[in-house]
Amino acid sequence: MVSVNELISKCLYDLEKGDTSLTSILNRCLRIAYILKDYEAILAIRLELNGLDDKETMNEIRQEFFSSMMKKYNNLELVKKIYTKVTEQFLARRSVIALDERGNIKEEKMIKVVSISEIENEINRLNSALDRNVIPDGLHPLDLYYEKEKKDKVNDILLHAVTELQNIISRVKNFAYDYLIKLESQGVEKGVLGMGSNNANKNVFIIHGHNEAKWRELYQILKEDFGLNPIVLSQQPDRGCTTLIEKFEYYAKPCSYAFAIFTPDDVVENNGKKYFQARPNVIYELGWFTAYLGRERVSLLLQEGENMEIFSDFQGVIQKRFKNTVSEKYKEIKADLEFVGLI
Repeated sequence: MVSVNELISKCLYDLEKGDTSLTSILNRCLRIAYILKDYEAILAIRLELNGLDDKETMNEIRQEFFSSMMKKYNNLELVKKIYTKVTEQFLARRSVIALDERGNIKEEKMIKVVSISEIENEINRLNSALDRNVIPDGLHPLDLYYEKEKKDKVNDILLHAVTELQNIISRVKNFAYDYLIKLESQGVEKGVLGMGSNNANKNVFIIHGHNEAKWRELYQILKEDFGLNPIVLSQQPDRGCTTLIEKFEYYAKPCSYAFAIFTPDDVVENNGKKYFQARPNVIYELGWFTAYLGRERVSLLLQEGENMEIFSDFQGVIQKRFKNTVSEKYKEIKADLEFVGLI
């Protein structure tokens, strides 16, 4: 049986070599996405493979996406936003600059929503038309002039069409390449990759503040004792991300569980009362994961003492209160990870 790692390597090899049809590569990418239960990628790839013209198929794709994502998130508004984002990205990849019958550029861009195989076939057809567009022998010089002018005009239109379609192919290839590289780079030691099912994905995100000793202690427990793949944002390369939020989402999305370590980092004064709370980034990231994974897959490790406060919004999140070390909650951490099938 071919492993997911082997499928990814084969797809990347074929993309870089450039002599395999994109349709064939996308079909293998779709297989990977189904194995990993990456429903967002499944939607994006199926849109490329099927296009938008077949309403019956589009309804089936839409129903599959919403059914699968609702089981995962149980949040219709969130699922709608993800669906809109994926379809908008698809349309952006399919944008082309069109020409009118005189060969002038039209003001409005067009969107090619046919399947990727139809685009590949159209490129082949246009290239064949270019090869056939020749000037016959034995023409009068005046006829030769007009035939050459006609040929050049037709060639310009055909070449423009080929270029625009090849631009679509390039954008879709970049989409596939980015997806595969992301899976490859975020694979864990046991070979479980990327946006897989929550039960199989061993990537666990550690949200932390200024207390480095606490997150390193948790990191060691997760990696050495439980065989998981802990992700600490500050220890990851930027990978071309231009903002901190972009980098956070890049590394957060492939994770199936998150721990937030609330340590007394910031002093807050409200109505004459002083108290400690976690860093703003810790609070933001905890909220993001609570919406993304659900409360059952987010655990809050809260250091007691020093008048520590927690937002009421997070009262429903699983809390483990420790005094000095994270190891105090070792048994509870293990039990929760066993419950969701991570260990």
